This record gives sequence, structure tokens and C-alpha cells, in this order.
Amino acid sequence: SSFTTGRALPTVADLDVFGVRVGRGGGAQANTCVGNGALESNTTGVEHTAVGLNALYWNTAASSNTAFGYEALRGQSGASTGANNTAVGHSAMRLYTTGAANTAVGRDALTAITTGSRNTAIGLNAGNTTTIGSDCVFLGQGAVASAASASNEIVIGSGATGLGSDTVRIGNSSIVSVHLDAKFVRLVDSYTVGTLPAAGTAGRIARVTDGDAGLAWGATVVN
Repeated sequence: SSFTTGRALPTVADLDVFGVRVGRGGGAQANTCVGNGALESNTTGVEHTAVGLNALYWNTAASSNTAFGYEALRGQSGASTGANNTAVGHSAMRLYTTGAANTAVGRDALTAITTGSRNTAIGLNAGNTTTIGSDCVFLGQGAVASAASASNEIVIGSGATGLGSDTVRIGNSSIVSVHLDAKFVRLVDSYTVGTLPAAGTAGRIARVTDGDAGLAWGATVVN
């Protein structure tokens, strides 16, 4: 319906205000949409919020998605498997079709992903090279995966690129040092680095030497 001065507002259909749709979109109730094409194809999906041109355009039956921005979550069409996604920003998760529990905040964040679940991307272009990955975290402008299909990869830092599935990357190539304000850093897995040298002075610790991955007795432990 269109708004006309002096005319009562309709209560059973979306409203066009100066060419912008406001209402619940296609299909089911319990949805909120603002913008032309927002929730355009929806049939039975509920509990959506879509704000922006073509936001959640292709969604039909999936529920509980939130899209803010031009074509945010435009491709979402995964029926019951496409729930609990949040996309905020111009083209955030634009090509996404199937999966659940993804969060993308920032222009073009996760814009190329098509299938995958439980990903988090925050920042301009964060995670924008991922297409089918899952369980990834990208924090920072341009923080991206090592490969389009990498999974369980954490990348933190402006312009940082991941190192592969099941890895953590902190910082970009310009970072020269990382400081942890902690007494202990625990490695869950075990690694063979080198042969333990002969017993050292009491109170000292074995440390990795530069270059050859060997072990030597290092500085005195400070409690």
C-alpha cells in the first residue's frame, strides 16, 4: 500500500513511504522489514529483522536472522538450516545461502561466503575471501583466511592473513613483538623441539635457541 496524506494507514499489508517499504515483508508474521526488497521472498520464516535494500531478499523459510545494510544477507535461502545469522554492514554476507550462527559486522564482512556456520568477522572486509569455511574468527580490517575453504582458523589484526585450518594468527607482517602479561603460557599439545642439554644451574629453565630449534639453559626463573 502507498501512503497518502489524510488517508488511514493500512493494517494488513506493508506500507510504502516515499518509495520505501516498511512492514513485515513477504509471508509470515513476527518479522520486521524496512527497505525495498527486504524479506521480499519470505514465505514461512519468522523472527527476522531486515533493514536495507534487498536485505534478506531470498530468505523463504529460515528464521531468526538479522540483516542491517544494503543487500546484507541477500542470498540467505537455507530454510531451516539458515537460522541465527547476523549481518551488519553494506553487503555483509551478501552471497550467503546455507548455514547458521554466523556474525558479520562491517562493510563486505564475509561477503563471499556461501555455506558455513559459526563464523565471526568484525571489520571492513573481514573474512571476505572465505567461501565455505566454518568455525573461523576474523578480527580487524582486512583480516582474512589462508584459503577460501579454511575452517577453525583465527586471524586477528589489520590486514592479517591466516596460516591454515586449525591455526591462530595474531598480527600482520609488520608486527615485531608480542607481549603477554602472564607468568605461564600453557601448550595443550606436545612438541619435539630438540635434545635436552646436560643439567643446568638450579633455578634455570630450558629454552629454545635461535635458529636451530635446540634447547639451552636460559635465564633464572623469577617467581
